[in-house]
Amino acid sequence: MSQEGIKFTSMYTAQPICTPARSALMTGRMPIRNGMYQNQTTQNNGCEYSPGESSVLWWDSLGGIPSSEITLPMMMQNNGYTTALVGKWHIGIGRNYEYLPTRRGFQHFYGIPLWHMQDEGNQSQIPDVPLMNNETILGRLYDTIDINTLTPAYVDYIKQFLNDHQNEPFFLYYAPDNTHEPVYASPQFQNTSSRGAYGDAVEEMDWSVGEILKELKELNLDDDTFVIWSNDNGPALYLHVERSNIYGWEQAGSAGPLFGGKGTTWEGGIRVPAIARWPGKIPANVVKQELSSLMDIFPTVLDIANISVPDNLILDGKSMTKLLFNSAGPSDHHDFLYHWRGDTLYAITHGDYKAHLWTQGGEMYTIPGIQQHNPPLLFNVMRDPAEARPIVSSDDDPD
Repeated sequence: MSQEGIKFTSMYTAQPICTPARSALMTGRMPIRNGMYQNQTTQNNGCEYSPGESSVLWWDSLGGIPSSEITLPMMMQNNGYTTALVGKWHIGIGRNYEYLPTRRGFQHFYGIPLWHMQDEGNQSQIPDVPLMNNETILGRLYDTIDINTLTPAYVDYIKQFLNDHQNEPFFLYYAPDNTHEPVYASPQFQNTSSRGAYGDAVEEMDWSVGEILKELKELNLDDDTFVIWSNDNGPALYLHVERSNIYGWEQAGSAGPLFGGKGTTWEGGIRVPAIARWPGKIPANVVKQELSSLMDIFPTVLDIANISVPDNLILDGKSMTKLLFNSAGPSDHHDFLYHWRGDTLYAITHGDYKAHLWTQGGEMYTIPGIQQHNPPLLFNVMRDPAEARPIVSSDDDPD
């Protein structure tokens, strides 16, 4: 994809963990604005987090993305697009399914409503993880459905969806979760990677994306379809430490040169890979370093589809069309990006610089727990993506 499109090297997620990050993707708004955030004492904006509960929705969570929020699939469906989600939703179920994707703009849903993690305290207990087709439960993972068959099933569903809707505009959100612990892969990919179980899962995810792109070509839809690929947060490096006895270290990914991982606002937790592809429309084999956010996908897709953003809707994302269609020189995209954890502003990125007001490590990592920094901890993350050399004076940074 990167050889056929644009690779973004400074793409950031809105929060470093599943539920709030995905809510930001679907709304173009920071979780602190769309209600999918958490603090230790309140239930926020219609999302029924329990006091002390994490920002990630669990199987006993009753809340979800507030009904007042306008989602990207809602906008697309209202403007004549057929909408589908295949894979992991994780933005709510509700007492009466009111937060399912079928109630939030997706006409078609094939996947799991939250996540597939087992009970860490009792691995022998079968978790209640339904595989759903729209609002019908087809079976339960680890019980009547073999989780290792999910990715090929997702691909088959997507191929059928593309064939059924090839003559009409469509919006497809593919959200595989096989690289989330416990990672899984179908038999044909098991033990094929030098990177263990995690590598096997990545290989199969790569294959699945390739199959979808191949199907677009075979249906002559390639030149008419904008595709963007990214991730909701950094790798679960804590699997190397606190859960290695449960899932095994080979379940964890890598942030490469970046410091930290999932659950933190260090670069490794919030700076994510991203590739955009549209043959004949956007340039091929281009790298963009401008600050970008997954929240930008909302206004970008609307821009491409010639759909106007409602006048009263406040977005935190900005359309990426200048970045996508103008290959020459930098553009004026985001001047600042704000990095929150729950209801606390942890860090701010401005150009090449990032200021940490708070940092997080703690039980997840072999680095200090929550710390406040006054004055802020400052890094040039372009020169120092590992955030290893804090700037304390002008002598520390040649720029």
